[in-house]
Amino acid sequence: MRNKVGPDFWLMADCWMSLDVPYAVELAIAMKEVDLYWIEEALHPGDMDGHKLLKDRAPWMRWTTGEHEYTRYGFRKLIETRSIDILQPDLTYAGMTESLRIAAMASAYDLMVIPHCSGVYAYNFGISSTVTPFNEFINLHPTAEKIVPIFGKIFTNEPVPVNGEVTLTDLPGFGAEFNDEVELEEI
Repeated sequence: MRNKVGPDFWLMADCWMSLDVPYAVELAIAMKEVDLYWIEEALHPGDMDGHKLLKDRAPWMRWTTGEHEYTRYGFRKLIETRSIDILQPDLTYAGMTESLRIAAMASAYDLMVIPHCSGVYAYNFGISSTVTPFNEFINLHPTAEKIVPIFGKIFTNEPVPVNGEVTLTDLPGFGAEFNDEVELEEI
């Protein structure tokens, strides 16, 4: 991928809690020449000691986690021990208020907060946070041929990035309107 996108494109690896400390460190070493921007969620979010070991053993790598951590209490130790470089709360789980509390703690330690793919919720968070220089976006189109809304057809006007930028509406709340024609499914 590095050869395809060139040296200035940010490549990131999302491990979805599937690694252990030794393997994650080996991965960080192997990826040095690729110049990854970050390794995301290498360990289970509850492995606080493991996250500290990752940062100690591979300090050059930006380590990020948080999409499966839902309160400031879970983030506190990661922040205080500087075990993580970038915090990634998911606003659909943590909510706006709790995510702002997490960002306030991160600010005291000069840590970035890049919300996990939370669409319109993350975009609104990003413009209200001084520690969020950009937002993560995941393209859920089956072939990645076009950019589609993160929440599918749930909203009638969910913004999507155009040339890397998102334009928000001036509607109240999060600026997106629910699509009343979408049928809800019982789970």
